[in-house]
Amino acid sequence: MKVRLATWFAAIALVAAGCGGEKEPEKDKETTTATPGVPGAPKGPEAGKGSADAPPRRAALTSKSLSPVVIHEIASENVVPSAVVIELASPIIDRQTVGSESPSVNFKITPAIDGTLIHTGISELTFTPTRPFAFDTTYQVELVAVDTVDGTIAPLPPEKWSASFKTPPFKFLGWAPSDIDLPTTRSRWTSRSPGRCCPRRRWRA
Repeated sequence: MKVRLATWFAAIALVAAGCGGEKEPEKDKETTTATPGVPGAPKGPEAGKGSADAPPRRAALTSKSLSPVVIHEIASENVVPSAVVIELASPIIDRQTVGSESPSVNFKITPAIDGTLIHTGISELTFTPTRPFAFDTTYQVELVAVDTVDGTIAPLPPEKWSASFKTPPFKFLGWAPSDIDLPTTRSRWTSRSPGRCCPRRRWRA
């Protein structure tokens, strides 16, 4: 009888020893994927969420992206042009820079005539001569290079950004009365021509 009781007590002791140990806490089973090489970066589906909200990166300007370049004069029919406009295919400056002057070395005109080259738009330049263009003359115009937000860009050979135009010959367009002096029966007449010169006035009886 004593032997049987001793066996029961031994079995109970073994069961108590097996159940009394504490289990090791389970590790967090959350599965996340970290961005390689970036400590503290968003994990899993959150990684790259902010990239979609960022503005797209602007492509660098090249001579190809600026083409075609359209060059034309500003003039009415049978009138000497007042300026030359250069239109590029892509913006070359920021809006706050519109109205600024472009280096004169970028523009070539033959026969030579002094003037200013102004940014009149984000993708437009205007050359205005300091004196009127000559009558009955062919002008060759070339944009040698252009200053942009990405630096100075020139056309790749053999391409050239150039054009030409011919001014009209001097022509007497007519007379128009401007003043009439009744006591002396004299009248003042103004002559008109296609140039930008001042109109000529003459008294006639």
